[in-house]
Amino acid sequence: MTERVSEIVTLIDSAQAAIDQARVMIRTLTEIELEELVDAETMAKMLGIPARTLYVVSASDPERLPSHKIGNSVRFSPREVFAATRRIAQ
Repeated sequence: MTERVSEIVTLIDSAQAAIDQARVMIRTLTEIELEELVDAETMAKMLGIPARTLYVVSASDPERLPSHKIGNSVRFSPREVFAATRRIAQ
């Protein structure tokens, strides 16, 4: 019986290690996503347009220029914005 308990404890430890590893991976993915968000000034420089234009277009047509409102701030994902501009250009 002691041997069986030992096997169960080993399985639990392995499962806990896998859970811990999954948590680290999720945290890393979340940090990567957050790092990709930039403010309007940065996004405007990337696009070569005024920041005010970004605010106006993203508020009036989110499909055309996707943005993310975080509290009182608006952030842009360069990947999403460039994908949207490619769709518009086609």
